[in-house]
Amino acid sequence: MSRLVQRAVVELWRGGAVDPGAVAASYGARREALVRALAARGVEAHGRSGMNVWVPVPDETGVVARLLHAGWAVTPGARFRLASPPGVRVTVSSLAPRDVVPLADAVAAAVRPSPARSYG
Repeated sequence: MSRLVQRAVVELWRGGAVDPGAVAASYGARREALVRALAARGVEAHGRSGMNVWVPVPDETGVVARLLHAGWAVTPGARFRLASPPGVRVTVSSLAPRDVVPLADAVAAAVRPSPARSYG
């Protein structure tokens, strides 16, 4: 994020143009909706605060590629973790309620192992 944008955001917060409680509640509702939808599909996910959900995955690169191919952009977790296993970070700040189910379906499909292929 540029310094100019960061300063503008700080001034909006200081000036009362943004209600921090409403922002936190909005992020929380989106985060919890996604975590619940993923759990309903058997996908482990975590998100206690902020605008991100962490999804442990067996292969970050593969999951990121499969989701991108399905029209969803997520971030590989490598740059956000030190000693934890692989995962992807899903940002919910702009996630619309109508997109929770399709995103959860796409994540569930992306984290499952691909079927074995045989060549005959």
